[in-house]
Amino acid sequence: DDAENFRSLAEILVHRHFPGCIVKGIGLWKVSPGVLHPGHIDPQPPEWIARIHIPLRTNPHCVATMSDGPHQMVIGKAYKFNTETEHAISNGGNEPRIHLIIEVHRG
Repeated sequence: DDAENFRSLAEILVHRHFPGCIVKGIGLWKVSPGVLHPGHIDPQPPEWIARIHIPLRTNPHCVATMSDGPHQMVIGKAYKFNTETEHAISNGGNEPRIHLIIEVHRG
């Protein structure tokens, strides 16, 4: 089952890179072509550590803008994303952007 495979992958990543932490949530996030999520901050509970993005499908015109500037997340890498700082997401391409998202919390 794909959901179980994603959960197993998430637990391995969190165990290796965030000792003592747990996978609180996991899901797929799609940003359709032409969509802009303007700058915002996502409030998080005190036990929250990070959101991990793993690009599964993207294009050169998908950009995450953080406090330190624009970033293009590429397939084959995982990214620690701090949603407690202002960020924006845009997809100026013709293909959807799909990321596996993992919410990491203190155990």
